[in-house]
Amino acid sequence: MHDCQTCSNFYRRYHDKYDLLQDEFRIVRETMDATISAVSSVAQAIFVSGMTIIGGFSAIIFVSFPVLKSFGLITVIDTGFSLISALTILPVIIVFMHRGDKWKRV
Repeated sequence: MHDCQTCSNFYRRYHDKYDLLQDEFRIVRETMDATISAVSSVAQAIFVSGMTIIGGFSAIIFVSFPVLKSFGLITVIDTGFSLISALTILPVIIVFMHRGDKWKRV
């Protein structure tokens, strides 16, 4: 009788853990789908505004004043890196942070 209870308890714990894992996978899939949807809907606006800023500050690169020339170059490089990270790295960080929040609650 004792062995049956042990097996039954083990099965219940295993089944509960399996259900929790299935919920986590569903949450991660939903989070990834939501992030992909959000990024795809605003990616064009982010890209166009970033390229506008790059275009505007790249004109400063051709000024003869050295301080403004270096400012324009640094601003163009910084904006380029910010644009790349906003479209690639930031969505990944959002997914991992959201998944981490869900894991802490379980």
